[in-house]
Amino acid sequence: MLEENIFRTEADDPGSKMDTKDHSFKDFLESGWRQELISHEEAGTWPEQCRGCLDIETTGLKSYRLEVINDKHRHLHVQTGNICDSDCVMCGPQWSTKVMSRLKMKPDPEKQYLGKTNVPVRSIWNEPASIENLREAAKWTDHIHFGGGEPLIDKRIWDFIETIARSDLSISFVTNLNTLPSARGFELLKSFKNVGMNVSIDATGRLYEWIRHGLSYKRVMTNLATIKTMGIGAAINCEVQAHNVANIPAHHSVFSGLGFLPDYYFVDRPKLLQASNAPKHVIERAIELLPKNVNEQLLLGLRYSLKKHDPQMSARLMKHTEYLNFHRKDLRFDCDAWEVFLGA
Repeated sequence: MLEENIFRTEADDPGSKMDTKDHSFKDFLESGWRQELISHEEAGTWPEQCRGCLDIETTGLKSYRLEVINDKHRHLHVQTGNICDSDCVMCGPQWSTKVMSRLKMKPDPEKQYLGKTNVPVRSIWNEPASIENLREAAKWTDHIHFGGGEPLIDKRIWDFIETIARSDLSISFVTNLNTLPSARGFELLKSFKNVGMNVSIDATGRLYEWIRHGLSYKRVMTNLATIKTMGIGAAINCEVQAHNVANIPAHHSVFSGLGFLPDYYFVDRPKLLQASNAPKHVIERAIELLPKNVNEQLLLGLRYSLKKHDPQMSARLMKHTEYLNFHRKDLRFDCDAWEVFLGA
């Protein structure tokens, strides 16, 4: 069971409300929340917080639940906070201080980010109780997975990693890879059984830099080559959304040409950014240009997006795109050409 074997570090999960600042690992194991999830599994029913996977599976797509259902490992997911160097169009202030800054400067008229502009800036490395609880949980796990924000920004992560390093433990990171581990970090990673980087790259060239504003596509590609030469496993994650639908064939070509099989996930929230809200002809063209041997889940997702296309949502998306362009003055997304060009 997925939830039984994952101890999360944020109260962002709609079910647990458990945070490492206030709850020990023992609290998690004995919690009524966890026991309730186990009861649902035994009864074959769906708890409310798992409805996202149910919705995905109903469309014929593969959910995260199905990816890990036979996984016997014990996973520790560590959300290091919301300090981030990227203002991603699909992100919210609870995950990125850059998005928080954007929303404070000019609120989103579509209220796609739940109106959250005053989320506290958080770094788990400022919380001694959290660090101690995580250290205890690390004894239980055989795979520790760091997310953010951007987990590689704060170099204090290596102080913690040094205290838990062991040869039977695997470690991985969700990262935009605009920042590489420090020299010390690279050395510490040699102590682990396996090391992986799940690198978030949602497009190529200027479109990447528009979606993940503040990052450099050239730097990320250089850093990707660097970790490969160092023997660190890398996977490419792409969040398919309205703005990058037309780029997906090129994205697939670039990264499959580099020897990757990218994982494609369809953005569910904010709802306005779902791939189905791109112009109908854009989705149709993307499907037409995909190679025959493409990831079947990607093709299913695009076909489903075409099926649920809503012209009214597309019109709202155009207005929202202008809002995003206001904050990306060096780059502009042209809704007529459905591509990014250099701004004035």
